[in-house]
Amino acid sequence: MWCKISLVGGERRGIPDRHEPIGWWRAITQKKSIHLQKKHTMTTTTAAQIPTTTSTPTAAASAAAFQTSLPIELIQNIFQRINPNHVLKFKRLCTRIFTALSDPHFAVLNLREFSNIGTVACVQSYRLWFVWPDSYQKHYAGATLKALFELKCGWKAIQGCIPKAIGGLTNLTHLNLHENRLTGEIPSELCKLTNLQFLHLNGNRLTGAIPKEIGNLTQLQQLYLQNNRLSSKIPDEIGDLVLLEALYLNNNALEEEIPKSIGKLSKLKSLYLEHNQLKGEIPVEIGLLQNLQILYLGMNDFEQFVPSDFNHESRVFEILHHQGFRGRS
Repeated sequence: MWCKISLVGGERRGIPDRHEPIGWWRAITQKKSIHLQKKHTMTTTTAAQIPTTTSTPTAAASAAAFQTSLPIELIQNIFQRINPNHVLKFKRLCTRIFTALSDPHFAVLNLREFSNIGTVACVQSYRLWFVWPDSYQKHYAGATLKALFELKCGWKAIQGCIPKAIGGLTNLTHLNLHENRLTGEIPSELCKLTNLQFLHLNGNRLTGAIPKEIGNLTQLQQLYLQNNRLSSKIPDEIGDLVLLEALYLNNNALEEEIPKSIGKLSKLKSLYLEHNQLKGEIPVEIGLLQNLQILYLGMNDFEQFVPSDFNHESRVFEILHHQGFRGRS
């Protein structure tokens, strides 16, 4: 055989160190190329006087042909030994490697090989989780995070989008991802976390609409979405969060009117809506929030008069009056 690779007692023989897996790949392909090139040279020497009209394959072409013939399982066995933080960069080497490393099963192999990353819940792994492909995110969530009750990663410089696989962490009661560098939309899968009591996504770069599935989080007590780039309207389903005590939606680009369903949040104590693009009349239903202590509506485009049937004796009307709102005469 031109090259021998064996695994004996956990030791790899005939190949470079595990931290240089591309050396393995080059060793395999280059040795085969040299072998084919020597064979071709001997053939052309002994048959130099035989005319031919076809071009002979080059060593590079032979290497390329050999690469495409390698079993996917062998490629995965080689590359699974590369740290998950770096391995996916090698998908660019050739189509065959791209196919092997894109297989969802490869994520399982790779994360099992590096159990210190794939089976441990830590900040380093969390940072990777948010930028990994879906197959990695799904396996890591199912194998490592599924039993968590609290996921607190505020101020950790985490980048990327919120993984859709987060919807599988159904035991979570606390999800704190505030003050990071998260982008993209809030995935509707997050709203499958029906045990969630505290959701803090503030201080990121999230865009798009607040998903209407937010109404599924009926155990929620705190919803912090401020200081993002959220747009569209506040969904009517926000009124289904009947245990909510604090709602922070300020400093976004939310539009249209405050939904009347907000009057169903009877336990609400703090409501922050300032610095948006909200407009229209203040809904009379806000006056039903008897536990409301803090209300900020400034820097929007509301009408400055509250509805005539608004309770002028309520605590809410007093707060609105201090912010420049007036009752209709």
